[in-house]
Amino acid sequence: ELADFFNATIHLVHVSDPSVKMTKDFELYFTRMAQRFYLKKYRVKVLKASSEPEAVMEYAEKAGAGLIAVLKNHDEGVFRIFSRHFSDQIVKDEPRPVYTYNLQNA
Repeated sequence: ELADFFNATIHLVHVSDPSVKMTKDFELYFTRMAQRFYLKKYRVKVLKASSEPEAVMEYAEKAGAGLIAVLKNHDEGVFRIFSRHFSDQIVKDEPRPVYTYNLQNA
């Protein structure tokens, strides 16, 4: 509904390792997800890249995105400070607003 209010297009983006050969499977999965949630204006894009955060940020730049939404799926434990997770890197490096949703709290 928020996207409809702003007449926005939602880009469902998945980044996979260049060696993964399941592009069509990912496209079908995200298309079905968009239909299940009755998205009206959406695009599905599967990117091949070795750096997921960089690929998402580059895509957002090219698409002229006003907001990036990222799903988080990791604990907030002590070992988190020793790694640089996908969502954390985007929040730290992206100049656009970033909305994160932690699946562990869903």
